[in-house]
Amino acid sequence: MKETGQEHLNNADVQASASDKQVPLCVDLDGSLILTDTLYESVAQLIKQNWLMAFMVPFWFFKGKAFLKNQLAKHCDLAVDRFPLHNDFKAWLETEKANGRRLVLVTGTHEKYANAFAQHIQLFDEVIATTPLVNCTSHNKANRLVEEYGERGFDYAGNHSVDANVWKFARHAIVVNASGAVISAAQNTALAVERVFPPQYKINFKVIRKALRVHQWMKNLLIFVPLMTAHMFTSSAAIGSAIFAFIIMSICASATYFINDLLDLEADRNHHTKCNRPFASGAIPINKGAMAAAAMLGFSFLSALIFMPFEFFFILFSYLVLTLTYSLSFKRLQSLDVVSLAMLYTIRVLAGAAAIGVTVSFWLLAFSLFIFLSLGLVKRVSELQKLVEQNKTFVEGRGYEVADLPVLQSLGSASGYLAILVISLYIHSPEVSLLYDKPQILWLICPILTVWITRIWVLTARGQVDEDPVEYAIKDRFTWAAGGICLAILIIAAFA
Repeated sequence: MKETGQEHLNNADVQASASDKQVPLCVDLDGSLILTDTLYESVAQLIKQNWLMAFMVPFWFFKGKAFLKNQLAKHCDLAVDRFPLHNDFKAWLETEKANGRRLVLVTGTHEKYANAFAQHIQLFDEVIATTPLVNCTSHNKANRLVEEYGERGFDYAGNHSVDANVWKFARHAIVVNASGAVISAAQNTALAVERVFPPQYKINFKVIRKALRVHQWMKNLLIFVPLMTAHMFTSSAAIGSAIFAFIIMSICASATYFINDLLDLEADRNHHTKCNRPFASGAIPINKGAMAAAAMLGFSFLSALIFMPFEFFFILFSYLVLTLTYSLSFKRLQSLDVVSLAMLYTIRVLAGAAAIGVTVSFWLLAFSLFIFLSLGLVKRVSELQKLVEQNKTFVEGRGYEVADLPVLQSLGSASGYLAILVISLYIHSPEVSLLYDKPQILWLICPILTVWITRIWVLTARGQVDEDPVEYAIKDRFTWAAGGICLAILIIAAFA
């Protein structure tokens, strides 16, 4: 019987499908199936575990990448089950697997992590990875696949320009999460490009702004507090210095947020909201984040050294040291974490004073320490409230449990009221009459702050305050109204 045209096409499809089943599909891991790089992840984990070990990384690197990856694997365990995945590509692999295709994980990742990931995802029939002696990338990967399956005897899915050395010997290329240049390289080297899976995320303004945590720059408005309390808001030179200090501190703070997020990848991925952060989700590659953080720190400190008083440079350096210490250690230590947070807020006030050349009074320092300790405890209580909703008992990477909620609430509210007591004592101090014509008007600040402190702690107990009290305050109209009224009271007391 003569075959119709449609039957001929259907038979051709069946033959092609059968042919595909016989050709193994070799899949890259870093940057392809997972939206991260295990080499950078393990370096970040090493720094978090013991930052002194980071000084060994260059020596390991000089002995070769295989040696470096093996040493990192010896010292670090990675939560492979939390790696962010390229969902569309994973779904396609599952379909290929269901159709009887042989899937092989071929990766430059160390065999310890590759085997663990393959066991977790349950997709691959075989794993070929970096060993203590051979780094399974580029030419090494190509040679291994040709040896195993022969030239044009396999299809290969990758994402990097070095994968062109593998596509050169593959039957078909599958390009995943890659740039236009990599797609062109695949087209120029492989016999055919079977599929292209575009990047799951695009690095745009919204993603960058989220990584920078621009809303957190509100904390740096504390730099202007000494300007206000010293009544120098009519001095254009002082205002200019304070604005420049604000810019420097904000850029430095964003750099530390980058570093903190890179060190907290595993914990963030296990968090109900932090898992959406750009680095935890894979929206921004780890290496680009590290380079951006270094560039921002370089700009901040160079600007401070050239244009600002040395006292400001020293305080900025102290801020960086305390922030890194907090990220590496203090944030996991009960009590020391919230005191560190309070100190980081207070350092901003000191930076503002150094920028305009004034001395911060004991009263302002005491008020800052107590009010910011209260806000730091709001942050911890909010985290524990979320745990109660999720039926969990402790926060990963923190020194608290749900059982600590009552005592933390008591300490937080007491610290807030102590800040108000400091203001009350300040109003009766001799210094007040030198700065304010009608210091008795300052008493109006006390009830306003009392209402604000009481309100935020009641809302925190109800679970209505975000885990970040600064983000909550930015959106809270009552906070803005209370702040505006207090500022007006200060101005009236000084010049009425």
